[in-house]
Amino acid sequence: MDARSKIHHVDDACCFGARDDVTLSIWRGEATPARVAAQRAVLERTLRLYDRVYSLTAFRASDMSMGQFTDSKLRSEFDQLGKMMDGPLAAHALVITGTGFVAATVRSASVSMAMVMKQRVNNKVFEDVLTAARWLPTQKPDGAKPGEVDAIEALARAMGAELDNRAAAGKGAQPTAR
Repeated sequence: MDARSKIHHVDDACCFGARDDVTLSIWRGEATPARVAAQRAVLERTLRLYDRVYSLTAFRASDMSMGQFTDSKLRSEFDQLGKMMDGPLAAHALVITGTGFVAATVRSASVSMAMVMKQRVNNKVFEDVLTAARWLPTQKPDGAKPGEVDAIEALARAMGAELDNRAAAGKGAQPTAR
């Protein structure tokens, strides 16, 4: 990971990081209002420095539940996140990992939702985090800067490793903010 890449938050279910105007959010567990608020804090930090942002969000289909769609506090946090990004978001890579009906349904629903957004954002749905990480910086008007694609991919790998290490160590939900 290069000096401009930073992991800002990690716990047993999620990891949020950024490199310049590119943010990455990798989820491997249940979304909670506190976790969505932590994700929003990383995006707010990035928006203080950049007018336009490029964002990757990754979920495992196996971690998704109806509770995520019916919990009013969680929906409120996601709504705040969406409102904050309406305008500054230039491109979004959505990754839904997993196979089967749930993963395919979530991917399809995500494509449909992107089509009805009032702001036209370059959205693309992926099945793999690293493929999405390589695609995202290429969506900038002038393309990716030299070394940027490799740096974003390295950040995604480091974030995945942080989550893998926590899972292997059996750590609880104690977050690490950086």
